[in-house]
Amino acid sequence: MDPMPDRLKSLDAIGGALALAGVLTFALSTYVRLTLLGSLGIALLGAGVIFWGMDAVMEGRIRFTRHRHIRFAETYSGLAARAWGLVFAVAGFLLLGFGLLSLTNPRTPVSNSLLSFFKTAVGTSVLLIFGGLLGGIYALTLIFGSVEQRGSIARDLLSLPSRLWGLIVLLLCLGLIIVGMLRFVAPEVLDNLINALIGSFQSS
Repeated sequence: MDPMPDRLKSLDAIGGALALAGVLTFALSTYVRLTLLGSLGIALLGAGVIFWGMDAVMEGRIRFTRHRHIRFAETYSGLAARAWGLVFAVAGFLLLGFGLLSLTNPRTPVSNSLLSFFKTAVGTSVLLIFGGLLGGIYALTLIFGSVEQRGSIARDLLSLPSRLWGLIVLLLCLGLIIVGMLRFVAPEVLDNLINALIGSFQSS
C-alpha cells in the first residue's frame, strides 16, 4: 500500500507546492537582498504554474476561486479548461526560462543576440505568430465561458458580452498570425497591403 495520499501526487498539488516555495523564496530574497535567490524563486514559481497548466490540460477542468469571504468561483471544463491550461503552461515556461537565465547570467538574463534576433523580420514574425496563438487560446476561454455562465437562458444572455469580446479577440489574433506569416513568407505582399491601406485612408 502506497503511504502517500493520492492528492499529494496530483499535478495541482505539486504545482501549488512549487508556486508557494517560489513566492517564499522570492520574498526571502528581497529580505536578504540576494538576486540569485530571487531568480530561483521566479523559476520555482514558473515550474509551479507549468504543473497547474498540465493539470488543467490533462483533467479538462480548472477552477478559479476569488477571496475566501466572497462566495464566487469560476469553473472551466472541457476545451475552455484546456485552453486555460495552455495559457498557464506558456506563462510558466516564460517565468521558468527567465528565472534560469537570471541564475546563469544575473546582469543580462536576455542576451543581446536574442534581442537582436527579435528585431529582425523573422524574429518579429515569430513574436507576432506566438502572440497571436497565445491570444487566440485565451480568446477560446472567453468564447466557451465558465460552467457558471451556462445552464440557463439568463446566464447565457449575461455572458454574451464576454463571448462576443472573445470572438473579437480571436479575430484580432488571427490577424496577427496572418501578418506574422506574411512578414515571414511574403514581406513585399504585406508592404503592398499596408501601403494600400494607408493610401485608402489618406484619400478618404
